[in-house]
Amino acid sequence: MKWFKFYGQDYLSDPKMLSLTSEERSCWITLLCYSSVNDNGMITFMNEQQLMFQAGLSVTDDCWDRTVGVLKKLENLQMIANDNGMITVLNWKKRQETSLTSYERVKKYRQKKQDDNAKITLEENRIEENRIDKREDTPSQIAKDFFNKGKIYEEMLALFTNDHIPTYEFDKFILYWTEPNKSGTRVRWQQEPTFEIKRRLTTWINRSNSFSQKKETKIL
Repeated sequence: MKWFKFYGQDYLSDPKMLSLTSEERSCWITLLCYSSVNDNGMITFMNEQQLMFQAGLSVTDDCWDRTVGVLKKLENLQMIANDNGMITVLNWKKRQETSLTSYERVKKYRQKKQDDNAKITLEENRIEENRIDKREDTPSQIAKDFFNKGKIYEEMLALFTNDHIPTYEFDKFILYWTEPNKSGTRVRWQQEPTFEIKRRLTTWINRSNSFSQKKETKIL
C-alpha cells in the first residue's frame, strides 16, 4: 500500500493525540507508515529504540530520555497492541478499509448510492402522497367510500339520522345502488354518468318520505 488515510481532524483535536509530545507524535506517524507498508496494521521485529531512531530522534538529544516508554504509552492509550515485539495499530483495517478488495469497495460505494437514491425516492413518494391527500376527492371516490361504509358513510349516517331518518333507508339505498350488472363487472351506481352521493341520498329519502305520506293518506 503506497499511501494511507490520515485523519487530520483527529490528529489536531483527539485527546489521545493531544496527550503526546511532538517526539511521541513522530513515533506514532512512523508506526502508521510501517503499517501501510505491510498493509495490515502490523509491524514485526521493531523495538522501541529502532522506532525512535526511525522517527528522527537522536540519543544525544534531551528528548530521547523523555520519549523512552513511548510504546507503553501508546499501548495504554489503546492506540496499539504490543505482543512480544509484534506491534499492531488498533482499528487499522476499520480506519483504512484494507479488508475490502477493489471490487468490494466499488460495491459498497454503489450500494450507498443506491440507498441514498432510495431515500430520495421515499421522500418524493411521501410528498406526492401528502399532495394527493390534500386534493379534494372526486364524486366517484366519495361514492366508493360511502358504499364501502367508510368515513363518508359515517358522516352521512350521522347527518341524516339527526333528522330522524331511519337507518334502514340507508340499507335499502345501498342494496339498490350496489346491484351488479349481468356480467358482474360493475354495480348500478358505477354505470351512472355522474353520481353525487349526497344528492342521490337526499332524493332517495325525500321520495321515500313522500311515498310514506301518500300511503298514510290512503289508509285514512
